[in-house]
Amino acid sequence: MLGPAAGGFLIVRLGFPFIYALDACCAVTFFLLVLPIKSGAQGGRVEGGAWEKLAAGIRFVLSKKVILATITLDLFAVLGERLWRGHDCLRPFPLVLARS
Repeated sequence: MLGPAAGGFLIVRLGFPFIYALDACCAVTFFLLVLPIKSGAQGGRVEGGAWEKLAAGIRFVLSKKVILATITLDLFAVLGERLWRGHDCLRPFPLVLARS
């Protein structure tokens, strides 16, 4: 919650060009710090094609009720907010509704 407030404060105090340059420097630094990380052995690998991996992922989410509840809550929060605020991107017929 403090991130957006700090970002707004810094934009007002220092200006957009400085903040964009700072963001670019942070992104490059992050990239350089992540490069030397070696990937470890992964346990429970699912062999097979894309459909088998997708099915394994769905089975995993369905078996973990906390994850399923979190995804469902987030889905309805985002969709409900967009639908109730009148965003055209999720309406079935945005052009028809816009002309009426």
